[in-house]
Amino acid sequence: MNLRRTQALRTYQGIRTYRAEYHGFPGARSAEMVVKVSYLSPAEKEFIVQSTAGSALIIDRVFKKLLEAEKEALDTEIQRRSALTEDTTVSHWSDTKTAPRARGMRSKLNPVRKTNFFITDESG
Repeated sequence: MNLRRTQALRTYQGIRTYRAEYHGFPGARSAEMVVKVSYLSPAEKEFIVQSTAGSALIIDRVFKKLLEAEKEALDTEIQRRSALTEDTTVSHWSDTKTAPRARGMRSKLNPVRKTNFFITDESG
């Protein structure tokens, strides 16, 4: 699936706007960053920050880290380890009731190894 997607998506460009608000200790902060992104298949991505406003803490520790992680995720070894396959995940199935007379199945995927690029649902 990932190989077909990579082959189909050769290039793109766009403008992204990142916004964040934090309300907590030691006080409220907010920030915005506008970024031009260019992608060239198979693994080249460039980010050009066009503007920033607000908290330098959020810009440096959230937005810029997000861009670094997105570049890092282009690495083929990281993609292989974080792909949803039988080698990288363990699936748990259970019955669930979604309505009084309805039945269904629920799946929970757990990674075999901890990675920054695999998000799990810890809600239940």
